[in-house]
Amino acid sequence: MFGCLHTNQKQILKDIEILDVKDDNDDLKESDWIRRMELLSQLRMIDNKLDSLARQKARTNWYKFGDMNSKFYHTAIRWRRLKNEVKGVQVGRQWYEEPEVVRKALFEKRFTATRDFGVNLGSVEFKSLPHEISLSLVSSFT
Repeated sequence: MFGCLHTNQKQILKDIEILDVKDDNDDLKESDWIRRMELLSQLRMIDNKLDSLARQKARTNWYKFGDMNSKFYHTAIRWRRLKNEVKGVQVGRQWYEEPEVVRKALFEKRFTATRDFGVNLGSVEFKSLPHEISLSLVSSFT
């Protein structure tokens, strides 16, 4: 269905390189420019197909080996853990890696309550109820 993607990719890159050399020599015509744009579009499609194939192969490996305690499984877990790890934080112009400072800068700053709840609506105005009706909403039920 995909054909020889790597062969097609190499050929397209060669064709683009030829057109780039023409462009450097100021010999590029309008038709050559259009052809170059088409080649770039084809190259993007081939890259997307190659990415899709790589994802599918990784998925099949995961289904095949992922639930076992295999080297593939542990490598994938280790890679994900390293990718998600917070190594440090920049406060102002200073970089900190100490866990206590990172924890304080990341969590205390973001998860402390403020009086205005951090909401800034600018010039948005809301309709409000008259004072008598708003008092009736909180009065005792009769």
